[in-house]
Amino acid sequence: MGFFIVNGLISGMILAAFLALCDALFHTTTFTVLIDVSYVPVLAGLPAMLELLVHLAVSILITAVFCTLYPRFPGPPTARYLLWWAALLSVLYLPFSLLSGQPLSFSAFLIWLIGHVIYTLFLAIQMEKHR
Repeated sequence: MGFFIVNGLISGMILAAFLALCDALFHTTTFTVLIDVSYVPVLAGLPAMLELLVHLAVSILITAVFCTLYPRFPGPPTARYLLWWAALLSVLYLPFSLLSGQPLSFSAFLIWLIGHVIYTLFLAIQMEKHR
């Protein structure tokens, strides 16, 4: 349980920091898409800091699922598993962008994709160290 919490928090913070940095450099809104929860009625109107905490809680849950389902032996199944996760997390850009009312752009999607590949690779490295 502690492994999930620590690595969920770290990976979530790495992702948030990467997206925030890229937003500042490239004038995109990927960080806003990441933390926006205004489309959930009970969470609408939260300050950005609390939205970030919601993101980190979701990251802990994703980490728990990712690590629980992680292949037990290295090799091609592990590579396919990582590609599947990176693709799944990347595809979420479209619905989350639409729900948060942010403009869609290829550059923002590319930043989102790279950020989630980094997120997935960080978790994979932690799992490999944990084996």
